[in-house]
Amino acid sequence: MIQEADHFVTIVTPYYIPDEVLQRSLMVKARSGKQVKLIIPKRSNHPVTDLARKRFLRELTEAGVEVLLYGPGMLHGKAILVDSSIAMTGSANIDLRSLFVNYELGAFLYGDYDVRAIQDWIDELLLNSESFKESNKEDPPFLKAMAEDICRLLAPLL
Repeated sequence: MIQEADHFVTIVTPYYIPDEVLQRSLMVKARSGKQVKLIIPKRSNHPVTDLARKRFLRELTEAGVEVLLYGPGMLHGKAILVDSSIAMTGSANIDLRSLFVNYELGAFLYGDYDVRAIQDWIDELLLNSESFKESNKEDPPFLKAMAEDICRLLAPLL
């Protein structure tokens, strides 16, 4: 789906712990001039996962991906929208466990009405989201960076 995008890709997920292929795909798509957005909760219900995702998110923003933090509460929704023409939603988080370990269910939506409903929902999320880049302008202090790196090592288990 991501490779097929001609204009934009938007991903909504409560947890973002990608494999290398997904991370690189998003970075390459953004560097090629396409709009790539990732919407995640400002704080999930798993603090270790939040620490583990920070390095991934900084890499994405450096590549031109717009990472947005949804603020009022936990975001459990999951969706991928490509060029307002195809969407995917279901039970899978964008993390290693959901992608490679758990049994998950996903539905691909092609109809204008269904895809528009996903787009409208994403537009509402954007109204309550802030930029990760703006809230993380400076590199983290040494101990926090070390904690992030340790949690990232644990990413395959999260």
